[in-house]
Amino acid sequence: MSSVFGKNFQKYFARYGRLLHVKTEGLEELQRRVGTRIRSLRKERKMTLEELAAECEMTRNGLSLVERGESNPRLSTLYRIACALGVSLVDLLS
Repeated sequence: MSSVFGKNFQKYFARYGRLLHVKTEGLEELQRRVGTRIRSLRKERKMTLEELAAECEMTRNGLSLVERGESNPRLSTLYRIACALGVSLVDLLS
């Protein structure tokens, strides 16, 4: 690692590496919860994955990754999903 990143990076990672890991774990939980919420709203509206993906101008696979919490979508993507589901962005994220 020192040949690629140097000693400064090693010192930084030793000092802050655990914090980075904790923040990543929190992000993964948030992604999972948002994905679950999207799936729930989609099913309430009796929409298929394909229908919602088309409405959001996404691929079926891309939307599936979001619903499973395996993707970190941009805010603009979440906004398009919220609009397609007829909810506000705040409601989508709650």
